[in-house]
Amino acid sequence: MTDKAEDRIVEMTFKFIDGNTEEFAEWLQKIGATIKRRSKDEIIFDGPSGVGTGLFKGIDPINAAVCIGFAVAGVFWLFVFPNLLKKVEKEWKERLKQRRRI
Repeated sequence: MTDKAEDRIVEMTFKFIDGNTEEFAEWLQKIGATIKRRSKDEIIFDGPSGVGTGLFKGIDPINAAVCIGFAVAGVFWLFVFPNLLKKVEKEWKERLKQRRRI
């Protein structure tokens, strides 16, 4: 279960990073988050854990994933999603390699 949840958070982290805020917002609502404010450049929300956070255009993937993990699982997010940051870092590095090839 945790592995699938981590993979989904990684996917949604990069949806936001890539500017697909509509799909990201839909996912937030599906998991029980409450969106407080939203524009094309930011989204402020309370996660299902009750923790409020926000993501802004230009945030790096690691910080975005930390905010999402914290909002989803609360203060114990790192124990609930122990491989989340490694997975985000791996995807980020792969994307950077792809950019360099272009």
